[in-house]
Amino acid sequence: MYSNKMIVLNFEIEVRGVRELLLLLNQNGLILFEESNEMINNFPENMIKTNEDKEIQGSINITFINDEPSTRNHIPAIPG
Repeated sequence: MYSNKMIVLNFEIEVRGVRELLLLLNQNGLILFEESNEMINNFPENMIKTNEDKEIQGSINITFINDEPSTRNHIPAIPG
C-alpha cells in the first residue's frame, strides 16, 4: 500500500469472470480510464468460450484523490 493515495491489487481470475469483474467495478462508482473501458469492450468473446476455466493474472491500481498530506507507513523488516 502506498500512503493514502494509491493501492495496487494483484490477483488471478478465471477467464469467464473477467467481464463480470470489470462491469461490477464500473457499476460501483469507480471511474475507469478510457483504456480500461476499451479493454472491457475488446475482450475477445472467443477467448471466454474456449478458455473459460483458464486462470489469467490481473492487476488493479486504485488512486484515491483527496487533499490530505501523504502519510508514511512503517513496513516491518522481513526475517531472513
